[in-house]
Order: sequence, then structure tokens, then C-alpha cells
Amino acid sequence: MRRLPAALAPAFGVHPSTIWRDLQLILRGGTIINFYSGDEFLFSVTRAYPGGPILSVTDPDDNEIRGQARKRIIRSLPRYFGQC
Repeated sequence: MRRLPAALAPAFGVHPSTIWRDLQLILRGGTIINFYSGDEFLFSVTRAYPGGPILSVTDPDDNEIRGQARKRIIRSLPRYFGQC
């Protein structure tokens, strides 16, 4: 299974660990939820599984949001998000 990410990474132009992480999310049933304000896409949050830990918060350009901005987003998530 570890050879697959190494083979796919050059085709997608990413590091093999990115492919490996994405494959693990798919196999574990990872949850990606997009948040919008009206029609404007704000950010997406990826969880390991429904109700599980938050793995990443990304902006519309698919860049990882880090630091205080990430903390503010996570604190502002609706309470029901824990069940998603």
C-alpha cells in the first residue's frame, strides 16, 4: 500500500505523504464539511471520522489555515458540528 502514494504523487504534483493521508481518510471514512456564507465558500474542515478530531482547516484555495485563525474557526464552529 505504501508504493501506491509514491507512484501517484508525481502525477498529482504533491508529496507522497499527502496521497497517503488522503487515502487513509477515504479508507476510514473521513468527513469533509464545507462552510459557506450565502454563496461564498469560506473554508472546509476535515475530520478523521464523524465526531472525531479535526485534522485540517483549509481556505478556498485549499491552503491549510494555521495558528490563531484556525483556533478562532474551530471555536466558532456550531455546536452540532461535533455530531457531523
